[in-house]
Amino acid sequence: MYAGRLRRGLLLWIGGHILALLFFLTIPFTSGPLGIFTGALFYVGYSLFLIVDAYRVAAQQRATLLRPYQRWWTYLLAYVIAVVTNNAIAYAIRDNITEAFVVPTRAMSPTVLPGDRLLADKLWSRPSNLRHDDVVVFSSRGPNSALWVMRVVGLPGDRIEIRNEKVFLNDEERADPHGFLDPELAPVPELSNYGPSTIAAGEFFVLGDNRRRSNDSRTLGPIPFSSFHSRAMLIYFSVERRFPNPDDTTHYESGRIRWPRIGQRIE
Repeated sequence: MYAGRLRRGLLLWIGGHILALLFFLTIPFTSGPLGIFTGALFYVGYSLFLIVDAYRVAAQQRATLLRPYQRWWTYLLAYVIAVVTNNAIAYAIRDNITEAFVVPTRAMSPTVLPGDRLLADKLWSRPSNLRHDDVVVFSSRGPNSALWVMRVVGLPGDRIEIRNEKVFLNDEERADPHGFLDPELAPVPELSNYGPSTIAAGEFFVLGDNRRRSNDSRTLGPIPFSSFHSRAMLIYFSVERRFPNPDDTTHYESGRIRWPRIGQRIE
């Protein structure tokens, strides 16, 4: 716009948003660090291209007459419109397609570690199409409460029972490859046994993979569909967290970047 190429600027601006939208729409179908690094490189590369292209166009337009829109107040107005529009698009993507957040606790270790930064799918996931073993994000205590990440173990109509830390689904012991019993912790009586209980319509039952450190449906009860937020997809970044007091996850020290976890899908 400053260089007198308004149409070119608008097309490049719109094109960038379209490409970013396509990237977020395809994230649920990608895996590994390649997709994350490709998206990051694209973002940096496209931004550099816009800078170089704007400089080149401006250098070619030095001797031309100013166009009617080349005024300081139109630049200011364009900046305000761009900021408002960009934020609106970002919020729309967050509310309807995918949302990023950080995991602070050890309830899902070792599948999800404290300091993992997740992308959650909000476009393709619904409580009505939940499956056993899905890792989901939900409001812990109703609307506007903290978001927690757990694994779906029971769906409407399922009969859930836990006996001596073994999970039984519909009266059969459940294959539980994700369950982790920390040998450094003693069994917790109130978490070692549950039920039997049948999951009502419109509810689902969740457990944390780290069974002896997880505050899940064994204490919260089944989670209503209205508290479902999204399905966890992949880890886009991860920084180690060390807890000086193992029982207090609100105070921690940041450690190294966990490079191998970047781009890892959550299964």
